[in-house]
Amino acid sequence: MQYIYLIFVIISFIYMDKVKKESKKDGLLVGKEKWIVLLTVLLSPMLAGAVYYYGWAKKLPIKAKQANKYSYIAFGVLVCIYAARFLLR
Repeated sequence: MQYIYLIFVIISFIYMDKVKKESKKDGLLVGKEKWIVLLTVLLSPMLAGAVYYYGWAKKLPIKAKQANKYSYIAFGVLVCIYAARFLLR
């Protein structure tokens, strides 16, 4: 399971750098950007969210805040899932 987290953190580093280099102006995450960020933060919420937030914070602050919001939501969902699994044993 640790390898999955590591793989998605590496993917988030690569994608964050790609978007940072290619973006001319800041705006909301749309289309493919949004889905890639959602997938990576769902599978590694805190690390991938931190990668996106701190990687984009200066050049792309709107995208950074949106990715950070998605990581908080994903973390909350995962906590609820683990709590439900624990309580339903």
